[in-house]
Amino acid sequence: FSMRGAEPVGDQVDPLTLTGVLTPTPLTEVPQSISVVSAESIARRNLGKLDEALQYTAGVQAAPYAYDSDTNWIFLRGFDATQTGLFMDGSQLLSYGFGSFYIDPFLVERVEVLRGPSSMVYGSSNPGGVVNLVSRLPTDTPGHVAEVGVSSQGRSWASIDWSDHLSESVALRFGARLQRTDGFGMFAPGMTGVMFGALTTVFDNGGTLSVAANYTRMDETH
Repeated sequence: FSMRGAEPVGDQVDPLTLTGVLTPTPLTEVPQSISVVSAESIARRNLGKLDEALQYTAGVQAAPYAYDSDTNWIFLRGFDATQTGLFMDGSQLLSYGFGSFYIDPFLVERVEVLRGPSSMVYGSSNPGGVVNLVSRLPTDTPGHVAEVGVSSQGRSWASIDWSDHLSESVALRFGARLQRTDGFGMFAPGMTGVMFGALTTVFDNGGTLSVAANYTRMDETH
């Protein structure tokens, strides 16, 4: 059921990727520099924002304005990628001025950073590179995870991630998380609710169709 190039990374050192060439290709065969941050890595570090996940990625300056509760600020090789360099599943998340799509790390299976100009593949985008966010989709192995957590930085959350096979040809994945963040004292306390769902169908000829949707609701004084 897993889409090749978008499946969980796990312990793979040379995983397939769809970033850079748009067909499943091992990282070492893509003729540009790519870094992959897996959902497992984000979970191990208990990260609450996507820009925090890129703080140790080469060529990336993440959160240059320090903590910002509702914006993922990312600079690639000196260029601001927040507005023209963010993609999700290969489609650009267009932003203007100070208005941008906010993607929660709970929604992604991996974060892939493609460094360098990539207009040949992605059209008009950031000259320093692009960040492609890969949605969580049904996996080959069914599984259910429930989590409750509290951090020393004033964040608490509860979440569930449910994935199962409805039949030999249909798989479903659903997840939800409710999170409260005190904002390190800079902003009023905020609540964030996130939901996602994805359905994958496998056809007799081996082709697959995946349909995914997500919803984010933020309630805070900024």
